[in-house]
Amino acid sequence: GKITSLVYDSLNEQGESKRYLSSVGEYVMVEGNPTWEEQADLLAKHVIENQSVDKLVMDDSGKTDAVSGVSINITEFVNLTKSTLEKAAKGITN
Repeated sequence: GKITSLVYDSLNEQGESKRYLSSVGEYVMVEGNPTWEEQADLLAKHVIENQSVDKLVMDDSGKTDAVSGVSINITEFVNLTKSTLEKAAKGITN
């Protein structure tokens, strides 16, 4: 009944993993800022610590100030996480 792990990834227009590309330095957002992978992990950590996405308030462009260091659009992250949590609460595993 508790979130213990969460991994988020997104695919670019070519179907390549942003998580992988950022981990090998091929998807650089803003030099000196956290990578896409690091930002996704910060979001996951936030959800695990809070056990929800309720505190991830977004502006009209899908950005949030709720997690320091995160500048990526979090709309899909929030939507997918909410959906997964709703399914888990109902005992749906796939």
